[in-house]
Amino acid sequence: MIQYLFPSPDGINFVHNERSKDPIGQIALEQGPEKLAQDHANAKFLADGLARIPGIKIDPARVQTNILICDTAGSGITGADLSRRLAERNVLASAYGPYIIRFVTHLDVDREQCARALEIVADVCGRKPRS
Repeated sequence: MIQYLFPSPDGINFVHNERSKDPIGQIALEQGPEKLAQDHANAKFLADGLARIPGIKIDPARVQTNILICDTAGSGITGADLSRRLAERNVLASAYGPYIIRFVTHLDVDREQCARALEIVADVCGRKPRS
């Protein structure tokens, strides 16, 4: 499954697209290379923020692309439950295991949207980020 993160009036949305030759994928192929550095920077920003949320485990130094994999066990929330609760707040991420969740940034996502997603994750987890 391919996931893309898109802005919406309500917040952040991941759109699932399972076709390999789709309009979104074509745009990514045509415009993506020039925006790839920004996608990776946003993923690093997201990883740094997620690492500061108690109960979420991720090593930002290991984030090399626009895909982030987090361990949610310390929060006591399963990946599936966190994914569902985030979706209710317009932040869509995939459960990738019992206590694993996956986020993906995209060329149409800006830093402000990543910051808002971090606020929502912290709120849903009932935790304030560490400084």
